Parts: sequence; C-alpha cells; structure tokens
Amino acid sequence: MSLTFGMLLYDGWELMDAQAPFSIWMKLASLQRRSGSTHHHRFVTVGETKTKPIESVSHFSVLCDHDLASCPQLDVLVVPGGLASVVAARDPALIAFIKKQAENAKWVTSVCSGSSLLAAAGLLDGRKATSNKYVFGMMVLYSDKTEWIHKARYVIDGKYATASGVSAGADMGFALGRSLFGDALVDQLLRDIKYVPNEMDDDPFSRIHPLSGPLRSWLAMRFFELGKDIIVSAEIKRAGTQHRSSLFSQTLKDQVSILLVDGSDSLDIAGVGEALLAIVQTHYLEYVRVAADEPSKLTVLTGDADSVADHSIWPLTCACDRVLLSADDNGAALPKLVYIPAIPQTQAHLLDQEPFAGYLQRLANSPDTFVVGSGEVVLRKFKQLGKMPASLKLGESEGWFVQDKWAVGLTGMQGIRAVFELIQIIAGPDAVATIAKNMEISETLLPANIQLTPTA
Repeated sequence: MSLTFGMLLYDGWELMDAQAPFSIWMKLASLQRRSGSTHHHRFVTVGETKTKPIESVSHFSVLCDHDLASCPQLDVLVVPGGLASVVAARDPALIAFIKKQAENAKWVTSVCSGSSLLAAAGLLDGRKATSNKYVFGMMVLYSDKTEWIHKARYVIDGKYATASGVSAGADMGFALGRSLFGDALVDQLLRDIKYVPNEMDDDPFSRIHPLSGPLRSWLAMRFFELGKDIIVSAEIKRAGTQHRSSLFSQTLKDQVSILLVDGSDSLDIAGVGEALLAIVQTHYLEYVRVAADEPSKLTVLTGDADSVADHSIWPLTCACDRVLLSADDNGAALPKLVYIPAIPQTQAHLLDQEPFAGYLQRLANSPDTFVVGSGEVVLRKFKQLGKMPASLKLGESEGWFVQDKWAVGLTGMQGIRAVFELIQIIAGPDAVATIAKNMEISETLLPANIQLTPTA
C-alpha cells in the first residue's frame, strides 16, 4: 500500500522534532524502492501558508507543499513541538486541521511539546501519552483526561504515538518504521547510519528532569501564555539574527554557516542543526545555497542522499538566507564554523567546481575556522584537502572522526557527535550538556566526557 506522509509546520517548530522521524521514513521508503517494491509513497509538508517559508527555532525555513485547505488526506501525520507550541496549541485552524486529519489517518504522531496540539484537539483523551520532560509539567495541563507517562521515551496507544523531547522522535520513527516498512529495512537502515535507538521505556531524561509540582507548572504556563507573542517571536528570530536586542544591544561577530546544494540530506541537517543551538547565544546561524550562477535562495533537499532518483524523497524546499556565488564570497570573512551535510553522488562534482572548490580551499587554509561534514562524498573531499586520513573508513569506525578543527560523521546522527566535539572547543562542555538536556539528545550521541546531571 502506498502511503502519504505529512509534516505539519508552524512558525517556531522544532527542527529535529519534525525532520528526524520524517526523514527516517523517507530513507526507509527509499530502501524499500531500491529493494524492488512498487510502492510510491508521498511525503508532503503542510502549514498555514504555502506562499512564504515557515521558520523553525533553528532558523531552518521550509516552503510548504500545501496549506491547511489544500492538504490531501494523510496516512501518517507528524506534529512537532517547540517553544511556539504554546501559540500553536491555541490556534483554532491548526487544531481543526489535526482533528480532521486524525479521522482517517492510520497514524497520528507528535514529538516533544507537539503533544500539546494533540491534547488540545482532544485526541489524547482516555489515552496514554508522553512529552518533553523539560516542560512535562506544563504539557499535562493541556489535558486532564490523558494518562501522561513521565518515564517513557515514546508511547504508542492505538494509532497515536507521542515521543518525548526532540531526538526521541527518531526513536519513535524507527519504532513506527517497523510497522510501516518491516523489521528488515529498519535493521538495515540502523546498520547503515550506525544508530542504536532507545527503547520505549528507556528514558534517562525522566531522571534528569524530575516532574515539577502542579503550582510551579501552572505558574510557568501562565508566564508563557501571558508573554507568548514576545517570547515566541524572539525565539524564532534568535538563531538567525546577528544584531540582538535585549537589555544591552549586541552584535555577534561569529557566524555558523550550513552549506546546501540540491540533494543535501535532510536528516543530517535536522541532527546537526539542532546541536548547533548550543552556541546560538554567541553565534548566529545562516543557511547558504552554493551555486555557480543560480541566484535563487531555494534549495530542494532529499530524505536520502544515497538515492535521489525517486521524486517521492525530494519533498523539502528550504529557503536559504543567501547564495554563495563565488569562492571569495565577495570578500566576506570566513565563518567560525561550517557544516556540510551529506551530498548525493550525483552532485559530488559540485565539490570540485567553483564556487564550492575554491571556498573549501579557503576553509582548508584557514587556521581559525571549524569544519564539519557528513557522508562519504564529503569525506572524500576532506581527504583530498588533506584534512582527513586517507585510510579513514567511517563504516569501519564509530561513525565519526575528529582531526584538529575538522570533523566528519558517517551520517547526520553521527554528525551530532562530531559537531559536539568541536563545540566543546568553541564554547566548553557545559554548552553541550545544556542543549543535550533540554533537547533530550540521546546519550549515545554525546562526547564521552559529557555527564548529564539532574535539573535542580
């Protein structure tokens, strides 16, 4: 049976919440097609508008395929969380859309505080569910008819699946993948990306974030409700804003650039993009399309950089901040950190052509810039630049490797580990530990020296 998968977006959505399970299902669909299946699954994005990009808290912006009115019936719906969920859960149009889709969907899923939208729609009444442990006390206020499970990486009750914080969405994605695509393909993908998901009841973050009392949770909810417009607007714009306005005006000098081409891997961007939030207090993020002569800022991403021939896995249209048209970048200074997600083999030639080739050489000559990449195509280029050992084989290692200020991961999941190793050098281990706790990033993706202690 061919299925239609949908990712619901709203301003301030959490990048990895949505894109991790969505991209995992795209990779599984790609593996299924390559195994000879005739299924033609569809993957679509939907938001309140399809005429302008919808921005995540990681500054990653998507131009949706459908608005709420034009969206077809979905078989699988994923609803992300994010700080802006306090606004989205009060949006009548979004809630009505979720309720309508749920009537005939085979699976309705949420990640992190996205469970608040399902609860607001009444879909979790009489069911078990979970949410991000960092804000768990607030989430339970959305429904007193739900059995909220504090110690759970994810919960499946009927056709409803709710995951804990952020990276838990990947674990839920693999679990549902077994029902949607079968054990064999899921096991193959896990081997390919060298990832070991947490089981349903394996939730270390329930210990790290103890359940807060009802009064504290109510006060926190009231604070966010009263200040939601200011708080959410500031959170959405924070990561990509160089000029910060607060008690003291601040202009950030250091930037982090994520370089994209058509076919860049969306799961890689989700994982590393989330990890980079560890340094947004002191750095601003930009998404840069690399193109020789095409001024468009729109980049089409793929769910599987290993197989770009299948149109069904090309659903994400990213609106970049700018286009890199020349190796010297019009004289601009190099960023503090550059990330290059996995690039399909069909696009590998771009790394040897201008402006990419010249820009990479500038990075290689710089003593101050940190560089992270994902995938075998990018690794091969790093070797040519002399930044990685010629004998390095990520498939035979832990899946990631760091040398000086350069790092590489086999996939974006292992890229999280690689970029965290560099962030420790830039901002210290506390920055890594803080983002890992708040975003519930799996301990298997953290540097060995990072210890996650319970929140006071």
